[in-house]
Amino acid sequence: MRHRTGRSMVAQSGRSSLFLTAGASVCALVGVALWSVFGPTETASAPSVALATMQGADEDVGMLVNTIAARAEGASSMPIEDIGPMVVGTLATQYSVLKEQGLYTPETGAALAEQMAEAVRAPVTYKHYSVSDLHLSNTTSYDDMLAYRAKLRDALAPLVKNKEPEIGIFAGYVESRDPKYLDMLRAVAADYQAAINAAAKLTVPREAAVEHAGILNAMGQFGATLAALADNAEDPITSTALLQTYNEGEQNMVTSFNNLAMYYAHHPNP
Repeated sequence: MRHRTGRSMVAQSGRSSLFLTAGASVCALVGVALWSVFGPTETASAPSVALATMQGADEDVGMLVNTIAARAEGASSMPIEDIGPMVVGTLATQYSVLKEQGLYTPETGAALAEQMAEAVRAPVTYKHYSVSDLHLSNTTSYDDMLAYRAKLRDALAPLVKNKEPEIGIFAGYVESRDPKYLDMLRAVAADYQAAINAAAKLTVPREAAVEHAGILNAMGQFGATLAALADNAEDPITSTALLQTYNEGEQNMVTSFNNLAMYYAHHPNP
């Protein structure tokens, strides 16, 4: 995890779409200093080419977009190994329909492919924590909050080991095909799991329980996505879908740690 200490953190997100843009997506995620107050950020993305291409298009083309959206939504619940065949089959079917109706153009085909690439998110498996899974304390003093923060800092120490943005590691593999980058991704994913295991054992102030569960789940999703990217790097379609999951996981990381930062900031200081 790339990080920076201080009173503020700026999380910059590029739009990760396909391998070509993976290298251009510079993602500065939150580190162990995220209990400092910072503002939430949103991932900015350019208007979809598909939307521009479909403006004023034939109603049949619009129906194809709806079909692709429905298939993409269903991908989030299917096994990850089935995503590639689903995407290929859907695009092949839509290509045939467009050709038969005389509606196919390279621009329309590219737009439909982009529409699907933007919509498909690959599912990843990780343990989901709820408040009931945590060891809770009813103490609410400022000193107790500081003690919890210090212990959480120690639990998250494995995340400090990585000095490079995770998406940059994956981009390194895309550009070089050197498997060392996949080993690096797996190592970072293991660091996330180590941080989760340590943080899950902490005794958490009851008033911070929701926020604590939130960071555990965000780290779980993000770490699982990194591991899945390493395991599916040779499958361009699945990797593309995982990059969309990466974007979602990145935002969840920023949001969950920001929520925890707000707990610290709003805790009364005697």
